[in-house]
Amino acid sequence: MGALLAAILLANLGVASVSFAQDPVGACCDRDTFGGCSQTTQSQCNCSECVWTEGQGCGAVECVHAAIPTVSQWGLVVLTLLLLTAAKVHFGRRQQVETA
Repeated sequence: MGALLAAILLANLGVASVSFAQDPVGACCDRDTFGGCSQTTQSQCNCSECVWTEGQGCGAVECVHAAIPTVSQWGLVVLTLLLLTAAKVHFGRRQQVETA
């Protein structure tokens, strides 16, 4: 009933239509390692790693994520050699226990 009354009053005042300001919609890209993309307004895209693009969909925006540091194959070989060397030094210096 209230909406009908408001429409009648606006029609009597000569106002054809009323438009309310809305937040524009766009793609919110979370650049966190496990983040994703969502279709939201700018006010809802408020995380520290988020980048908002107005008027674009998630399919049109390239969402680049932070890389997870990994160890290469050569890094694993070097780590294995270091651990084997440390084990050899540790177990090679064991003292003999004398029994009476």
